[in-house]
Amino acid sequence: MTAPPVSRYQFGYWDVDGSPAGGNPLTVNMGMVHIAKAHYSQITQQVHDAAVSNVTVPKNVTGQGVMLHVNVTLANHGEYSETLNITVYANQTVATTLANITLANGNSIIAVLSWNTTGLAYGNYTISAYVWPVTEEMNTADNNMTGGWMIVTMPGDIDGNFRVQLQDLVLLAQAYGSRLGDANWNPNADLDGTTL
Repeated sequence: MTAPPVSRYQFGYWDVDGSPAGGNPLTVNMGMVHIAKAHYSQITQQVHDAAVSNVTVPKNVTGQGVMLHVNVTLANHGEYSETLNITVYANQTVATTLANITLANGNSIIAVLSWNTTGLAYGNYTISAYVWPVTEEMNTADNNMTGGWMIVTMPGDIDGNFRVQLQDLVLLAQAYGSRLGDANWNPNADLDGTTL
């Protein structure tokens, strides 16, 4: 009998009727019924696994031409320190890319990417992030994540209806002087996009 090769496993030994019986191939005298088992051990593979675990934008309405920040949580689920490259998309359009982020194994980091919305057409956009696969990465299912949506409109439009009206001034007045964490804070009223 010859134990067949099994992916990611290494043959160890045969046993016959519960007793170790030698290597591979194995010869057994069949004068009676015997039960033979091939024993294997799993081969430990070196794991490389980059992932995106979260994507957020601090506001969901922004004026065209405003610098917007996108927060991407990157994770290194592998066994080695890795150098990561990420790309943020608005629908299928590349919004921004950040390269050469070094991340130790088992760690995560929030990368803040700046995105200049100049030239982007008015409309609704789905925001997603993609971390490029690292060398020898097998699990790429967690390399992409969608993180919400964004309305790109004219500067001064706070409520996202593609017009600047009195209601926008009311929203701006209500948030005037506030900071992140204040009860009256409205991220969409941050017209120049300076808040992360």
